[in-house]
Amino acid sequence: MTASGKVAFEGCVFVNLGGWGVAFGPGATDSRVSGCVMADLGAGGVRIGSVDRTDTHHITVEDCEISEGGRRNPGAVAVLALRSSYNRILRNHIHHMYYTGVSSGWDWSGAPTVANHNEIAYNRIHDLGLKLLSDMGFVYTLGLQPGTRIHHNHCETIAHYAYGSDGLYPDEHSTDVELDHNYVSGAGTSFHTNMALGLDIHDNVFLDGGETQLAFSSDCGVTNGVLAFKRNTVVWGGGTFLERNKPYKGTPEEIAAWNPPVWLGVDASENVYWRRDGRSDVFPGRRTLGEYQAATGMEKGSVWRDPGRIDPETVTGPTGPRADVARASWTMPAMPRPYLTYRAYLRTARSSPSAFLPKIRRLSPSCLMI
Repeated sequence: MTASGKVAFEGCVFVNLGGWGVAFGPGATDSRVSGCVMADLGAGGVRIGSVDRTDTHHITVEDCEISEGGRRNPGAVAVLALRSSYNRILRNHIHHMYYTGVSSGWDWSGAPTVANHNEIAYNRIHDLGLKLLSDMGFVYTLGLQPGTRIHHNHCETIAHYAYGSDGLYPDEHSTDVELDHNYVSGAGTSFHTNMALGLDIHDNVFLDGGETQLAFSSDCGVTNGVLAFKRNTVVWGGGTFLERNKPYKGTPEEIAAWNPPVWLGVDASENVYWRRDGRSDVFPGRRTLGEYQAATGMEKGSVWRDPGRIDPETVTGPTGPRADVARASWTMPAMPRPYLTYRAYLRTARSSPSAFLPKIRRLSPSCLMI
């Protein structure tokens, strides 16, 4: 849909498609997708905007169920908001996608774009990645986008192929974004940010990062402004607590010499931490929280204690589509999960490319199309 405004898709069914369910292109404004079902898609559910136009704005995606996408393009996102503004992605149920659930921004340069004041809230997002792709998140942002808020999302279970199944993932130059009251469980890294500017991360729950709980990459918070990490709860049973990865830009000598303190540029306070096996010397320098507070003066007001069982709704409130919204009556039929088949044929492609495509094309269209 392009050069149009005040258009509503209500209670519609978008299934068995080769591309996106709905795409709002250049000039699309003041429109919404509400109470729809999108499944068995070649790409993702809803695409908003583009990377080379700036006139898409005020799009709402609400109370939809989006699942089983990425049949032709496994890297498609369930809801993708590119360089656009004042979009609202609310109360959707997103699951069984091979890549990210919701993405906003999409600019690597660090220069201002029209992406701003987007809201991603009250979504139920689970079972992403499915061990097919790498470098993804439940919610992913990229580039400057002041006024954007990510809040009250319930996110569980994301699995990568080689690396990078992150919970909340503000990537390069994500700027002036508020992330609050999110419940994140079962990610590879619960929270990961890279070269970020001025994030406000508060009142979230991060549970059971399989590899790392918190990761701050490159120079985030050091030259680009302070990151606030306050009143969050971090609980885990295995994996590391805190990582600061080296930058991937610069000369080999510069990268090798880069070694700031792991919390540098992060204003952390009033948080609750707990590791289930009782080990407490997890802070930099193999210190306990008390030792780290005494040595650095950081983490003021933070405590080391078991918060007990945490009900997601006490953090996020009700998430997913509202019961009073007239949603399309359609149920996804049972079908084999295609990612295992895809990976098997991907290995065939590496060893025998000429045999790859004919074998893929003989698969059932409802199983996998590529």
